[in-house]
Amino acid sequence: MKMKKSRKTGIVTLFLSMLMILAGCQLAVEEGSETSVEDRLIGALITTDSMNSLWGEQELTPEMFEDMEDGVLILEEYENRSEGVLYAIPSYEEKKYVFEGVEGYAMFVAVIHNEEENETYSSAVADPEISDLSTHITGGDVYKVELSGTIYFSENRAERPWHMNPVYQKENGVVYAMPGGMGFSMGGETGEGTSGSTRTDQTLSYTENGETKSFESHIEINYTFMYAPSRITVVEMNADNQVLIRREYEPGKLPEEMGTNEEAEYLIIETEKAGEDGKTFVEREIVNKGEESFASYYEMENGIISKMMTTILWRE
Repeated sequence: MKMKKSRKTGIVTLFLSMLMILAGCQLAVEEGSETSVEDRLIGALITTDSMNSLWGEQELTPEMFEDMEDGVLILEEYENRSEGVLYAIPSYEEKKYVFEGVEGYAMFVAVIHNEEENETYSSAVADPEISDLSTHITGGDVYKVELSGTIYFSENRAERPWHMNPVYQKENGVVYAMPGGMGFSMGGETGEGTSGSTRTDQTLSYTENGETKSFESHIEINYTFMYAPSRITVVEMNADNQVLIRREYEPGKLPEEMGTNEEAEYLIIETEKAGEDGKTFVEREIVNKGEESFASYYEMENGIISKMMTTILWRE
């Protein structure tokens, strides 16, 4: 697992979790290892507590796996699991896997097979706490998965550590998370945009129809400090740079779609925030006519700042 940091006004502190030693977890899987045939790295589960403390809280029942191929064997595997391993539950109605009852934020791409309907499809999962999701998958002799996302957080979460726990998928479809080896925390004086990241990679080879092929996976999570928005104002401007209308919103209350006046040539998005000293400042973004959407941010109850998009309906 690789880690990088950028410093503006804050101090980024990295720490090595003892979970890696206790669980014997190796994130860069070498060819020929025990897991190189079945278990592929497909994403990450981000937690603020060690996964070993969450392990005893997860309860699984046979009904959760009854629609999966080899569901009975999967349940037996769960009963014999290593300490710290968390299993994702398949939800066929939503066509995705879910880590139920776990306080964490998942980001992964898995293949799910519904035995009853004989369907197989890819399932992309990203909880609302993870923004700026980027997914890139390529096939061929080298099957590559590149996945990245960003967690924006306010001063209410600045002192909490982050644990990046890799998520794997077995050949039989089982999706599980293992305790991560590296953690990330941010201390000292933090400023707007102070950021860091954690990353884990996997490369392995396998044989398919007598041909040797490769699988690569690159998973990265960015962590960025942001002062929580207190008010968002959308200003419509005409070609003469005159204000047509101002609309004020509470963060998180903006509409999914927003129509404009016919004379509108561009928008100014004003985001009001309170800095470290309590003084209010305003960030402004210009959105030109023709652009399809703009982003705004709001603080969730857990101190994470989520990103939402509003589609612009430009009137001619």
